[in-house]
Amino acid sequence: MFKFGNCEMKAGHVSLVLRGGITEYKVFGFALSENVDGVEYIVLQPADRRCAPVFRCEKNRIGSLTVYL
Repeated sequence: MFKFGNCEMKAGHVSLVLRGGITEYKVFGFALSENVDGVEYIVLQPADRRCAPVFRCEKNRIGSLTVYL
């Protein structure tokens, strides 16, 4: 379990597919929402939180986002 703000979250197997269904990104960790200069991004963060996020993409480019525990 990892504490984010006022809640705790368990890491899971995250699968993110971009629109068009050609590209798929997978990581064991977290999918976070981040707002930068009024643009909302989805960030894939590995569970160990020692390294930087492995993927960042604008929310409107995402076809599907699935998390399995």
